[in-house]
Amino acid sequence: MTETQTADLMIANDAYYKAFESLSMDGMKGCWAQSKDDFCAHPGWEILRGWDEVRASWCAIFENTGYMRVQITDVAVTVNGDSGWVSCIENIYTVADNRTFHSQVSAVNIFINTAAGWKICAHHASALSNMEIEDEDPFTEN
Repeated sequence: MTETQTADLMIANDAYYKAFESLSMDGMKGCWAQSKDDFCAHPGWEILRGWDEVRASWCAIFENTGYMRVQITDVAVTVNGDSGWVSCIENIYTVADNRTFHSQVSAVNIFINTAAGWKICAHHASALSNMEIEDEDPFTEN
């Protein structure tokens, strides 16, 4: 594992979370390998196999979400040849009914190194907690 490979993988992972947070389907498409071998396991969902199912899940999530902030913590990166993975905790902040909700999700993102750079081919996420918090979004300035 070289420092360049690790840095490039982190850039790809950051792009994935930027697309996730900004509810951008175009951004999400750019992050995924878009193959029949892609898979995704959202918390509480069945396993989705193939780009068509994965894409449809992100479309549904984005269409039904008005606001989201994502902060990742406890990040670990591994590169092994032309594959790599990032494990992390996703701290997801959403707003509904004038309340801010904070969910923590344990996630693993698996990438393959393609001619177009690192592309995600698998995302697995498991809920750790879901709680309502009283304060405002920690990302906004008061």
